[in-house]
Amino acid sequence: MGRRRLICFGLGIFLLSGFPTGVSAAQQITVVLDGEPLQFDVPPVVQNGRVLVPCRTIFEALGMAVDWDAAAGTVTVTKSRSTMKLAVGKRTAYRDGSPIKLDVSPKVIKGRTFVPIRSVAEAFGVAVEWDPQKRTVGVYTKNGKIELPDQGVLRFRKFENTYLPLEQTDKKEATILREDKLDEASSIVLYRMNTDPWGIYAAYSVRGKWYKIGEVGYGDHAEGIRVSRVNVLNQSLVKIEGFCGAACPVTDYLNVKNGTPSLFLQIQMNAREMDLDGDGQREIVASSGSAVVETILLKAEDNQILSASLNEALGAYSVVVSEDGIIEAFFGEANSGSRFRLVDERLIVLSGD
Repeated sequence: MGRRRLICFGLGIFLLSGFPTGVSAAQQITVVLDGEPLQFDVPPVVQNGRVLVPCRTIFEALGMAVDWDAAAGTVTVTKSRSTMKLAVGKRTAYRDGSPIKLDVSPKVIKGRTFVPIRSVAEAFGVAVEWDPQKRTVGVYTKNGKIELPDQGVLRFRKFENTYLPLEQTDKKEATILREDKLDEASSIVLYRMNTDPWGIYAAYSVRGKWYKIGEVGYGDHAEGIRVSRVNVLNQSLVKIEGFCGAACPVTDYLNVKNGTPSLFLQIQMNAREMDLDGDGQREIVASSGSAVVETILLKAEDNQILSASLNEALGAYSVVVSEDGIIEAFFGEANSGSRFRLVDERLIVLSGD
């Protein structure tokens, strides 16, 4: 049968009150999208304590493209440039290649495919609420009617990243420790200066010329310095991950235009490139600290770099971001942590937390 448009796709939500373990539709369940009730050709059901809803209408309303591969038994959901793939009978889904555990595995019921709403909603930044008294599932987009508190709102400020082009340096006074090729013509060279036998320096090398980046480490730890090419903040950049102390990471991003390198961004934090808000653009998530972690988000907007503190937005003393974009905040030493997703510059608490 090949690939065809999915006729009907289902969502499930974890319920806060008890339900039978089998399939049930004895009491009507209502699904409301931004205050408007949705009509379905097949009524919602309960399975293993989850509400499952056939939802061609809701996915179209949310602007998601949905495809069903009958031969493979897989469903692919796409919004912007973010994709989630689920397989019938499998409790692991994949969002942009990263695994996500599902509450229940997708199933085919009466010719319709159902998946748990919690997993899909978290992956695409859609807020979901369950009202057990009214037996209503509320789904809220950025234009929805839900009132969100000021806590959890990211407040972006301009991040100063004005740097001069890198200056050429004399490589005759250097001892090369390592050279990482970027392409046929250029590389990043790690070296030691004859006048400073302790520090580790980096230079951008192109066609025999060296452009000094600066000190990126010290001692006998050149192997701990990483060099890579990354696409982030709407730029193709060279990334150098170094250190200025035992607990002092330093991340440099270089921009090369017309063969001339310049320092695009420098932060004394560990930095990762990821699409945290699911808009198809990769931002920089930077953090520092171990027992207490300070985390900021940097994004590009109107030809400038903006930054916001996740700790400040949540009033949390420590914030950690996982590889799949889950934000875990700690509000006290005895606190086990609360989990959030970033949705339109707001940190939305995940259902069940």
